[in-house]
Formats: sequence, C-alpha cells, structure tokens
Amino acid sequence: MARGLNGVFLLVGSVLLAWGAYIPAKAWLGQQLLERAWRDGRVSGSLVRPWAWADLAPVARLSFEDGAALIVLSGATGQSLAWGPGHVDGTAWPGEPGNAVVAGHQDTHFARLQAIEAGAMLEAESLQGMRARYRVRSTQVVMDSDLRWLAPDYDGLTLVTCFPFGGPPGGRARFVVRADRVDLPDLPRRSRRIPLRVWTALNRGALYAPGDSTYEDGHRPRTGRR
Repeated sequence: MARGLNGVFLLVGSVLLAWGAYIPAKAWLGQQLLERAWRDGRVSGSLVRPWAWADLAPVARLSFEDGAALIVLSGATGQSLAWGPGHVDGTAWPGEPGNAVVAGHQDTHFARLQAIEAGAMLEAESLQGMRARYRVRSTQVVMDSDLRWLAPDYDGLTLVTCFPFGGPPGGRARFVVRADRVDLPDLPRRSRRIPLRVWTALNRGALYAPGDSTYEDGHRPRTGRR
C-alpha cells in the first residue's frame, strides 16, 4: 500500500515539475516568435502573424525609461492579452495623432504600471517606423463604468489595466495612465470610429467583446436599461 502511494506521489510530482517547466518555456518561445514577427513586420511595414494559426500580430513597440520594451499586439482580446499588451480596436495607433489606448493584464505585462509616476517618459514605435514620445501626465483609478479615457479627442497614449495590482483579474476598477505627446509631427488627424463592442464590453468588466457595431461620437450608447 505504501509503495503504491509513493508511486502516485512520485507521478504527481513529476507531472507538476514538467508543467512548471512547460509554462516558462512556452512563454519564452512565444516572446521569441513575437520578436521575430515584429522585426519582419518592420521590414515589410505590414502585419505579420507570429505563428501560422495566430489571430494576432505585433502592431507597435512600447518602451519605458528603464530600457524595458513591450510588443503591442493587435486587439485587446483574451488571446492577445495572454501574450502581451493589446491595442484597443477603434482607437488611434500608437505613434499616430489621437488617443491610442493599450490594455494589458495587471499581473503580467502591465504589472510595471504600479510604479510609474507623473513625468515618466514613454516611447512608441509603429510598424511603419514612426516614433512618438510621451510624458506621463497622470495615473488614476476609475470604476469600469467610467469610460472617459476612451474619448477620441485626447491626443496621447492611454494605458489601462485592472486594479488592484496583484488582485484577482476582472475586477470592477481600472488603473489608467495618461501620457501626453511631447513631439507632434505635422500629420493629419484621422477620424477613428469607436466600436460599440469596446464600450459595452468594458462596461461589463471585460476588455474586448466580439461584434461589428460602431458608435461614432464617443459617447456611451444607450443599453435599454433605466
């Protein structure tokens, strides 16, 4: 009996050790593939999928003052956010005039936001080689029903993650970083349509939900509830 239990414990321990090694290996391999896709995309100036079945692609690189850099992926979907911060569909591209919104998980890639302070410098680089520098204006905690940070009339970079840091994901609060552009090239401002799915999904506590409807003027749409 004792030998049988020892065998079971040994098997379980081996499985746990193997799983513990698999997760970091998968993360490391994923980052290598994302880096390669980013480099290839910079050369071609177009989206490049990191692996054949991926529903995401690098769209920008976000750099911090300490030299750390994160690849920003297309869409703030669950799949994208598992690998890195995601560009919120319908907002300006990082580096372009307008409100560029990037979302990330508070316990992984955007955990570093808890230490960011007003005055810190950020830089975004697009696939087309456009670079833009930003200075952090403010950090604040808002409820998920407060969507003013999605308004398209802001010209800068908005980083958003769940709050509190280290807490369970999907809470009702959001930590929002606002960073103003400090170099403004003479580029025409593009009109960006704000997808209805972004507003409604955020109001439900998610960062993204599928759908095709859009809402033009940046105000919160009516949901039929009173």
